[in-house]
Parts: sequence; C-alpha cells; structure tokens
Amino acid sequence: MDVSKQQFQQLCYEKLLTLFTQSKLETSSPQIKGRVEGFIHAGETLGLLDKATSNQLMEKAHLQIFGESIIDRQAHKQAIAKLDEDWLNIPTFERLNKAKLT
Repeated sequence: MDVSKQQFQQLCYEKLLTLFTQSKLETSSPQIKGRVEGFIHAGETLGLLDKATSNQLMEKAHLQIFGESIIDRQAHKQAIAKLDEDWLNIPTFERLNKAKLT
C-alpha cells in the first residue's frame, strides 16, 4: 500500500488533533506525544512532508482545538503563571485580608 503525501499529511493532522484534544482534557502522556513526534519525524525523513508543512499542520490543529495559536497560548499560560507568582509573593496575612475585602 502506497501512501501519498496528502494522505500522510492528513494522518499527521488527525494525530495532532487527537494529541491536542487529550492535552486539553489533561489525559495526554509523554508516550503519546513521543509517538506523534516520531510519526511526524518519520514523514519528514521519508520525504512525505517537510518541517514547514508539519509546523503548519500543528498550528492548524492547535488553533482548532484550543481556539488560539501556539504562541498566543504560551503567552497566555505565562501571564497566568506570573499572576499566580505575584499573588504568592504577597505575605499570607495580606492575602487573607485582600480575600476578605473582595
């Protein structure tokens, strides 16, 4: 069975959709991510897709599942982490007083 470039790219896209869906549901694992990365790498090695195409497929799947680009999501997660860090840097007694006021 010969697989065309278009068929292989569709399979990659479907695997990325599954990976991102599992990630969103927090049911993904490093093994699943590794399998998808390996599948994409195999396609690049065999000439069934190139790095630019794999990046486009990843971005498209990410946008479909998360509703934002990979870069935007990373920035959003970093902003939330910064807010959490800022909140935790406030002494406990001040945090408790602020929580009572709101």
